[in-house]
Amino acid sequence: TEIVINGGTRSAVGRARTRVELVIEQALGGNTLPYTHFLSLPLATPGVVKELNEWKQKVLHSDPSPSTSGLDESVFWPPTQLHLTVLMLKLYSAKSRQTAAKTLKEMQLGPLLGGRQGVRVKLSGLEIMNDDPSDVNVIYLKVAGEDEAGEEEQALKKLCAEVVKSFKSVGLVLSSDDRPIKLHATVINTRIRHGGGSNRKGFDARHILENGKENFDLGIQKVNAIHLSQRGVFDDSGYYRCVAQLPLSISGS
Repeated sequence: TEIVINGGTRSAVGRARTRVELVIEQALGGNTLPYTHFLSLPLATPGVVKELNEWKQKVLHSDPSPSTSGLDESVFWPPTQLHLTVLMLKLYSAKSRQTAAKTLKEMQLGPLLGGRQGVRVKLSGLEIMNDDPSDVNVIYLKVAGEDEAGEEEQALKKLCAEVVKSFKSVGLVLSSDDRPIKLHATVINTRIRHGGGSNRKGFDARHILENGKENFDLGIQKVNAIHLSQRGVFDDSGYYRCVAQLPLSISGS
């Protein structure tokens, strides 16, 4: 959407433009306007999608109190959308979207890749966002490096931090989002219960954590690129529409 400002003089138009920009800036920094895009690390390979679908059915069928636990199929994150989030973005103008795409595609990550062709991470173990397993809103898969020394995990974190730094330098990172990155892959979120809504209702996750806190393992997954993903729009595979991407390989550096 474009805003056209008309005025009797150039200075009047300039003052009006400044006021409009201030209003937009305040709106973007608050909770009124939702995020439109985000930087993601796609994880939804066919094998991962298959395993998550099987795990979902196993969890639902093993629920000891299905009528009272608060757990239902609608709170499981779609396996075709499994990802790690690097940075949330509010790109409401064509200019901001162009800047985001350009910034991502022009990044030079060769020195940080250290000769890697993609970065391998291990998705293993389930964790919750709060302290009470009987009233949970989010369950996520923990992320670790492929190697015991953690070099792969650290390499990925450094890559993500460098990307966020670049987006911050062009003014696309909101102050509320300027915080350390915690890489995790959400598998259950009550925010999407029955299509989403303002009233979230938690669920009893004790039986899930008893069986999967340490044992649920999706193995080693290769992250090949960082995507600028559009929220709410999906490609034929079911993953978020990719507006731009940065390959995590020497050829893409």
